[in-house]
Amino acid sequence: WATVFGPDGHLYVGGNLSHNIIRFNIATGAYDVLVASDAGGLGAPKGLTFGPDGKLYASSVVGTIPNTIDTVKRFDPATGAYLGDFVAAGSGGLLNANGSAFGPDGNLYVASTRSSEIKRYSGTTGAYIDTFIAANYGGVGNPTNFEVRSDGYLYLVRNNNSIVYRYNATT
Repeated sequence: WATVFGPDGHLYVGGNLSHNIIRFNIATGAYDVLVASDAGGLGAPKGLTFGPDGKLYASSVVGTIPNTIDTVKRFDPATGAYLGDFVAAGSGGLLNANGSAFGPDGNLYVASTRSSEIKRYSGTTGAYIDTFIAANYGGVGNPTNFEVRSDGYLYLVRNNNSIVYRYNATT
């Protein structure tokens, strides 16, 4: 499961089994399926994050249509409309796209779990920039979820590990 609070105060949840993104109004308990799995081939949405443009981004670990595996998809958070793949399938060697977050530089960081790396993509075009954290550097093996905080650090929890790793989000 992936969760993120949106700028509208709603809780957005990506389902590993349902392949949907559900929007919860935490004040009333009401919810709706904002994005269905057939939207752009979305499958097992992970790494939900909101971009500087206010759009909702979701890593897609599996694809429901060909060539949609290991992508980052962009959606309108008000309507759920699919706005296209922001990061193309496998761009920069992305394998098992998981957690994602926008950094202080405005770029998008994505956990590439099978390659044990954190990849960096342009926050405006989605183009691959570089491997921000190399395989197994400082314990990064099999990254899934992380967060970039306002203190300038990227905090990462390694898959099946109770240790939190901290990396300078600039360097």
